[in-house]
Amino acid sequence: EHLNWNDVRVVIGQPSERSITAASAVRGPTHPVRAPRGERNPADADAPYAGIIPSSALSRALTYTLGNGMQVVMLPTETNPATTVMLQFPVGYGDERADQRGVAQMTAWALDWNRNDDAYWYNLYRAGGSVSVDVHADGTEFAVHGLDMYVDVYLQAIERMVRNGVFGSIGIERSAKRMVKAAKASRDPLDTAWADAIQRAGLGSDHPYFHGGDTLYANTGALGADSLASFRNKYYKPSSATLIIVGGFDPELAKRWVEHLFSDWSGTAEPRPGVTPNRITPGGYQLLDSKAAQVDFRIEFPLGILDDRGRQDLVAALATAALSDVREQLGASYGISASVIDRRHQRALLVTGSVDPAAAERAARLIKSRLAEVAALDADYKPTFVAVRKATVDSAVSFSASAGGLASLASYLAGQGRAPTYYDEYAGEVRTRVFADLTNVAGQLDLATAAVFARGPQAGLDGLFRGLGVSATAIPVAQ
Repeated sequence: EHLNWNDVRVVIGQPSERSITAASAVRGPTHPVRAPRGERNPADADAPYAGIIPSSALSRALTYTLGNGMQVVMLPTETNPATTVMLQFPVGYGDERADQRGVAQMTAWALDWNRNDDAYWYNLYRAGGSVSVDVHADGTEFAVHGLDMYVDVYLQAIERMVRNGVFGSIGIERSAKRMVKAAKASRDPLDTAWADAIQRAGLGSDHPYFHGGDTLYANTGALGADSLASFRNKYYKPSSATLIIVGGFDPELAKRWVEHLFSDWSGTAEPRPGVTPNRITPGGYQLLDSKAAQVDFRIEFPLGILDDRGRQDLVAALATAALSDVREQLGASYGISASVIDRRHQRALLVTGSVDPAAAERAARLIKSRLAEVAALDADYKPTFVAVRKATVDSAVSFSASAGGLASLASYLAGQGRAPTYYDEYAGEVRTRVFADLTNVAGQLDLATAAVFARGPQAGLDGLFRGLGVSATAIPVAQ
């Protein structure tokens, strides 16, 4: 009787114009320094972080190099009965020639077991091991996952697969079908147009990572066994390979097996192509999606690809904290955050979020105001800096993951040319940063140099770009 719809009263709160436009609206006790929590003495922003930094899990890895140049990373864990054995090559679709798009993925996916190695496959099957092959922009991974007691079986399987595998008609046909399926997947035309626009304006159509439309698989039909074997012979060599073993295995046993299986492997990989930085094309890009309930947006600011990552992450963390109150001020957002895109050929500061179409203009004006405050390194952000610096240091070394997750993390570092100790060195570098060190990076948060993408109903798109003060062009959609 008490929950009667006829007795419901709806109350809608609207912020005043001053609270939206005035930079002082969120100063003082309501300044957006809630996340993350911690000590926030403004004076600490002008001195290095004095807290204790623990070691990361990867820093405890046992690393060594075989005589043939192959790097070995072993991370035994006491609490994880699972084991991942992964062989990583620092070559991916970002290293392909323009006339061989798709060769990196097709080479990895088409590599098949040699018929003479059926016994190894049978042993792997009996040991419950599962095989995965992944090709990323900067690396290729062959992995076996299973129980720690069978680490020798998994090492043998990886060795046979990569060193003695063949490109037979069955494997090539299977790989080609997989790639054609991926290229012709029934994606929504709006999703395709959205992804293509982001790549064109965020990378450049001649960038190594660009795969707008079907260009990622453009040359699949012309890639036969000879092309795949040539790619393999160029890049699948021990001089550039990294063997990663993570889990509850016996390191001494594993080391003996590694020496036995891989020490006689020889060959030098061809050098990787040089780094090609992304080129962001400033401007606004809007995609009409009349069925969308929200306006999704992303803003990409250019960053120096060779600048230190620590300062860039701190600016991104400051921006996230500054933008965190848009939801609270307007009640019209599903959250807005900032992060750093960090890949071999790409570096950018990315702001993403979703806002209610009816409040898009007000939200955009508040977003623009907050980003301008961060760009100017407003002194009111010193307490926020103290908090985010500590959080950034802690998160760099306190990650936890499964055996497969840690192996993938080590593989990512190898693909970027970084050692397993990278995160510890990164945390040590971040702790030395003071508020004034962020001046140059923060100053790059300039909407005039950014690419702004938005997708949603037209009224919301118009409001968002008006609020940001950015002119937008329509993203074409193929019919």
